[in-house]
Amino acid sequence: MNTQWKLTGLLAALTLSLAGCGGMSTKDKGAKGEENDVKLTGTWDAGCLKADAFKLTHKTNLLVFSAIGDFDRVTTLYSGDACTTKEVEVAVHGTYDVVGDADNVDGGAQNINFTVHSATVTPKSDNAVKLLTGTKYCGVTDWSVDKEVDIAGKDCLGEKLDEGQVVFDIYRLQNDDKTLLVGDSLNWFDNTDSKDRPTQLATDRPYNKQ
Repeated sequence: MNTQWKLTGLLAALTLSLAGCGGMSTKDKGAKGEENDVKLTGTWDAGCLKADAFKLTHKTNLLVFSAIGDFDRVTTLYSGDACTTKEVEVAVHGTYDVVGDADNVDGGAQNINFTVHSATVTPKSDNAVKLLTGTKYCGVTDWSVDKEVDIAGKDCLGEKLDEGQVVFDIYRLQNDDKTLLVGDSLNWFDNTDSKDRPTQLATDRPYNKQ
């Protein structure tokens, strides 16, 4: 496959990773946690994975939690199959709240709400710049290598991630708190209604503490 075709698949994967990102009313955020889980503090790596529904590209996911309740989620998309050739980096930043025990989850879990404060896309190669510019991705026409672009509120091929977006998820720490399982590691932004909070953990895609 030529590079342009691979990057077209990559762009589709990038858009898919933002699927379901409509705005949320603050009344649907749920109760704020009284305290954050200090055991989450640190960097968690899910390793090299196939990108969502695309065999031509791969990705890495990092979750970073601070001791005061901030989070970063960084997804890097690759054109190669060994996560060595970086193409695009998608970063989401915000805060999180742990809001009690999850119901009906095998093995137990905690409810966690992520509130998005900002989101950025950064091309990591000349080929990625050419593709993003040519498609006017997110309405932006001046992409350049390693230039971070704020995409919050922008229309990105029909999908939009708004500041204040709340994502409802679950998590569990295990293996002496060295392994983190979350409820939705593929389409992370899909659960934007508290009624759709996951009831199963993605045990096949664990995050390991770094």
